[in-house]
Amino acid sequence: MKPEHKELLLRAKKAILKEPKQFTMGAWFTKYPEERESSFEYTIPNCGTAACIAGWVITLSKENQNPLRAREAIVDQFKSTRVYVDEETLACRILGLPRYKAMSLFYVANWPNELIEKWEVADSPEERAQIAAERIDQFISEHDTVTP
Repeated sequence: MKPEHKELLLRAKKAILKEPKQFTMGAWFTKYPEERESSFEYTIPNCGTAACIAGWVITLSKENQNPLRAREAIVDQFKSTRVYVDEETLACRILGLPRYKAMSLFYVANWPNELIEKWEVADSPEERAQIAAERIDQFISEHDTVTP
């Protein structure tokens, strides 16, 4: 993993931990995480849009500043070029990862079993943010290569 990719993942982790209510793993970007995230009901702070790990990677990779602007940039690019690049592909490109590796980070179902179990019983956005942060750290450890 290149240092800039590691740094971007650490920035995503920091954003997730800073505002857990602006984090969801049920959609790339959404204004309604409570519909996908079990029984958690809350108002999404700041721009009113939550993002998953990949969504935060996309958001922080550019001058988007927040998930709402990142999502709007994707839509605007499609409108102007008529070429749609889905969020998963975009996040893979940004991190320089093949899809098969990224899936173990972007989808809870592909996380290690102990984290899946923690995720399923988590009873708050804050607890889920901590679990996601743990997965990001694990992922970095699994894919970080030491350069001489």
